[in-house]
Amino acid sequence: MLFWLCVALHLTGICRLWKAWQANRHTAFSASIHWRPALVIGLAAMVPLGYILYTSHVWEDYFITFRFSQNLVHGKGLVFNEGGRVHGFTSPLGVLLPALFYAAIGKESYEPTLWLFRAVSIAAYAGAAWLVFARLRKSGTFEGCTWLFLFLYLADVKSAAFTTNGMETGFMLLFVGWAISLLEEPDSRWLARGLCWAGLLWTRPDGCVYIAVLCLAQILFTGGRRTALIGSLARSAAVCAAIYGPWFFWAWNYYGSPIPNTILAKSLYHSRSYSRFVEIVLEKNFRDNFWRSGTLVYAPVYFNSFHRGWPDWMGTACASLSLAISLYWLLPIEDRLGRMTSFSFFLLCVYEAFVPEIFPWYLPPIALFGSVTMARACFAIVSRLAGWRWPVYAIASVIPAIMAYEFVQTARQMRVQQLVIEEHGRKQIGFWLREHCRPDDLVVLESLGYIGFFSGCKIEDFPGLVSSRVVQLRREGASGLVDLVSKLKPDYVVMRGRQRDEMRPFGEYQLVQSFDVRDELRAYSNIPGRDYLDFDAVYLVYQKH
Repeated sequence: MLFWLCVALHLTGICRLWKAWQANRHTAFSASIHWRPALVIGLAAMVPLGYILYTSHVWEDYFITFRFSQNLVHGKGLVFNEGGRVHGFTSPLGVLLPALFYAAIGKESYEPTLWLFRAVSIAAYAGAAWLVFARLRKSGTFEGCTWLFLFLYLADVKSAAFTTNGMETGFMLLFVGWAISLLEEPDSRWLARGLCWAGLLWTRPDGCVYIAVLCLAQILFTGGRRTALIGSLARSAAVCAAIYGPWFFWAWNYYGSPIPNTILAKSLYHSRSYSRFVEIVLEKNFRDNFWRSGTLVYAPVYFNSFHRGWPDWMGTACASLSLAISLYWLLPIEDRLGRMTSFSFFLLCVYEAFVPEIFPWYLPPIALFGSVTMARACFAIVSRLAGWRWPVYAIASVIPAIMAYEFVQTARQMRVQQLVIEEHGRKQIGFWLREHCRPDDLVVLESLGYIGFFSGCKIEDFPGLVSSRVVQLRREGASGLVDLVSKLKPDYVVMRGRQRDEMRPFGEYQLVQSFDVRDELRAYSNIPGRDYLDFDAVYLVYQKH
């Protein structure tokens, strides 16, 4: 409904501008422009706000990070388990801003803190929309194509979802949008570029990958002297290092390594070492991995594992769209901005092909490059077929319409995820453990966020996000949660119901509680991606005797 409201507003605005231009009423045309920033920013804020008001969804990883924030404010250090310094979060901004908000509101419950974090994230999301929208207009893009970009940006459900569910995605979008807006700026803008790069690194450590990709794109498609550009990029890098350096060296000193433990843990998903995983990709299936990464940019959340219920054509359509975007930079046309964003999209898909496990919050910044490329490609077509402008717009509108369908269905899915799986399932497991565990008891589990936060227990998790000991055990051969049970001998084990048979060899562990929400889920049988909900419907709690 909100999407089609945006379409109606867009068409109304275009008609006003078109009539003013045709009649050559320059004064009226100029006067009609003042509403544009307010409309763009307002729409860009309404979409994620409407999404979160409907779904109330909080992503599990927010609670992992917020436990660090809470411990910091309470004087226990920036740690998950008190007394153990493990870099178990990814985003410096994602942990420090909630800590600031939590302290500012008097150390009350997580909910006011989360809403403050959401508000700032939504502002960042809207800021990215305006920065890119303004850059497209400045680069001469036709009005209809700039609005096409906005619709594509707003229709990407993962961007709206991970902006509002507690992740750092809104800030990543802001800094990537800022970087795109600077791509065609003169070399003298090195200071702004350096501040933007620092923001990327403060948001996510893989911001360095985006910086490298943006530099390569500018060098390859520069419209001036490369030596001057490289000098400007070097000055930007110095500014970036000066701003991000203090955090880098503090984290190195505090945790013993500048590399977050989360990265080390996730790099072992499909092999005992990341280098071995790269060898496997290069030797056997790079093409398949590249196709997978391109598909997931526009596909539903966790589509690679939970696609049952989505239309059969969804995966092929998403992969084909990403492939077209990836190849646009090869065309010999005069579209510097579009070719730079296409080249960046291509390189980021290559990068994701070498990521052992692609998580959905990695993808919105890549989709932002894709949205700009599609808008510029539409502009390139319309420039050559001026008489076919409106038919081209009509055909191009099919893509955001499909994305809007995915948006609506994903919102329905995540509303059920929050109500049934999180509120009635995993949160209740945390409360049960808080009531039954002693202070020194050790809990081993995989679903760390809700259960870990609401239990307050000492936790060792698989894959080892907050446990350097688990990462080491995995390097030595431990391949799953049950292997950790045999090595760590915890007091409690929490696992999904499908793993029940794996606990049979451990006679010293007794099933003491089960949490099953399948009966509630049966009322939502028509939701696409239903197997994503079923995956977390049953949990079992074992206690050592």
